[in-house]
Amino acid sequence: MKSTEIRDQLIKTLRLDLVGPHEHLGNPDEILDQSPSRFYLTGFLVPVGAIGERRSGEETDDEILDQLSGPQRRDDTDTPDRPAAKKKFFPASMGLSFIIPAQTTHLTARITWGDYIRKDAPASNLPGMDHITGSKIKFHWYRRNRSEDIELTLADNRKKHQSIPIPNSNGLDVFYSIRPAPTSGAFAEHIPAGARVASVFLVNHRTTDSGRGLADETFAFQARLEISTAEGFLPRPNLRGSRSEDQDEQIADLQYRDACEYAAGHNVSVQSTQKNGRCNRVATSWIPDAEVERISPADIKSVELSMDALAALTA
Repeated sequence: MKSTEIRDQLIKTLRLDLVGPHEHLGNPDEILDQSPSRFYLTGFLVPVGAIGERRSGEETDDEILDQLSGPQRRDDTDTPDRPAAKKKFFPASMGLSFIIPAQTTHLTARITWGDYIRKDAPASNLPGMDHITGSKIKFHWYRRNRSEDIELTLADNRKKHQSIPIPNSNGLDVFYSIRPAPTSGAFAEHIPAGARVASVFLVNHRTTDSGRGLADETFAFQARLEISTAEGFLPRPNLRGSRSEDQDEQIADLQYRDACEYAAGHNVSVQSTQKNGRCNRVATSWIPDAEVERISPADIKSVELSMDALAALTA
């Protein structure tokens, strides 16, 4: 097996462990023996009105990590005070911001997610034990793969924000806004006239659990938002060092002039799809990756570049 194949397999395994099934990855109809919010660490949206433990959780602090790594040597025998645990808040929304040309009149939004429904476990599975709590497994969580396509019309610029309920989602909404791009300054110098800045968000407005113990049924797991347009997206100008006189930065600008960013993520990262130098699709990504081209030194005669050979010469 090649090293690239091993790397791809590791990435797929990581995504399955942290986020869950997606497209051609994993089982879209999986059955879990514990609640999915305990099984997966990221990739889900909680309801906007969620409170308490369902809205936030405790971050593992450095002291606990030190204890897990083994005994520590200390100069004194006193047990130090444990620092307060950090809080992490689960997102209730995620979104993308991007630049579109003046002729773009609509966008296509594809939303995919997974809903988990709790059902009584079959009698044959009742003797099974939860490896975390040690209690008998009484319920199983059944996943339902969900996807919807929505057309976003951009012709009406009178409203600042517009929302569209996602069909058959029981409370998921798409919010979007569009505004003119700056017409002056360094930003305007890098985009065509009439360009606009658009933002699209996926928001979980589902009704909260109300204490029934089924909060995970209101979560949107493996949530993904994909935006596409026939006219394509405009690259976002990188103004950092754009007018720098530093030679290294100028050379880097020249070498990477075709490496563009087409969208910015909110509560999530972004990946873009490019073909023939044009980007027509951007999507959210909970575990982003990137391809880094291999750089090989030029073959210069009479110059030894091998580190092993250089080490032998200096030994």
